[in-house]
Amino acid sequence: MILAPATVRECSSCQKPFLQLSMRSGNTFGSKLWTDSKLDARMYLKDEPCGICSECKSFIWIKNTKIKDEVEWHKLSDSQYSNARELERPKTQELIDTLVRSNFKEDDEIYLRTQLLYCSNDHFRYDSYESISHEEDSNNKLRLIQLLGNASDNRLLKAEIYRELADFDSALRLLEGNFDSGQQWIADALKKLCLDKNVNVVILER
Repeated sequence: MILAPATVRECSSCQKPFLQLSMRSGNTFGSKLWTDSKLDARMYLKDEPCGICSECKSFIWIKNTKIKDEVEWHKLSDSQYSNARELERPKTQELIDTLVRSNFKEDDEIYLRTQLLYCSNDHFRYDSYESISHEEDSNNKLRLIQLLGNASDNRLLKAEIYRELADFDSALRLLEGNFDSGQQWIADALKKLCLDKNVNVVILER
């Protein structure tokens, strides 16, 4: 992975600078794709739309912040932004608290609830993870199903959430019919897990 110059932005709460990372090039070699759509790829940097300010600990949307500067990485340590840090990734409880206290546009709520879904499933992936109550997990999944609606692009994720909730009939109904070539193999894998009555989140392998 080759990083692009760091974009320096201003926190919308405390006005302290933070760094927004982006890449010039990357790859997904050695990556892991999970049934809940989470992609673990060390050499591919995703654009995160939000985060927690390392200075004031406020939750902020990057789209609501101002760009202050752009700095090459080899010059960053000698610049006025040498102490600036990246936004922290929201933890489980921070996501829950943010969703409770604020109303969001539909796309933003879908993003946050998908991140919470990943957090709730991390016990399948990692030795260390943050726990989430069964009630919070179920409520998040049911709300996410509602938000995803009937758009064809959301069929796989909706089917996966139904599978995790052990509603295999609903999942299989969504998996009926054809998908494009890039998704059909995923749909086939989810069908098999449904028929096996398996609710675990697993790595997808062709």
